Amino acid sequence: MFYSIHDEDIPDNLTPFVSTIVASIFGCLQCAGWFFTHPPHAEELIWRICSTFTAGLPWAIIMTKMFLDHQMKVEPTCSCAYVLGFLLLLILVPSLVGCAGLYIIARLLLLGEAFAALRFLPPAARAVVEWIEFLPDI
Repeated sequence: MFYSIHDEDIPDNLTPFVSTIVASIFGCLQCAGWFFTHPPHAEELIWRICSTFTAGLPWAIIMTKMFLDHQMKVEPTCSCAYVLGFLLLLILVPSLVGCAGLYIIARLLLLGEAFAALRFLPPAARAVVEWIEFLPDI
């Protein structure tokens, strides 16, 4: 029912790289609200930290994944290189999972901050617009 077309001309690592670029651009769009006014200073700080995380964490995740993929392909030449590679895997795999968790938490906090910002709308935002005034007479 569902299938994927695998093209030999497209490298296998291109899809994660493109999705990282898209995720980072989306995070940079969140950084556009850097200088917006958030009434409590804590909410402004949360917005800035989370928008920085959403812009930067996709790169940390893809770099860690690329390093892990490279480590899986490399044949160790001595036992010390094998032990070092194994220790790096023990450190990087939990950090990769942790980075993905931080990214999800940052996105949820940004969503909450967007809804929390609706509390402090100016009175003009609640004005009723008489749309009939904008229609031309027929």
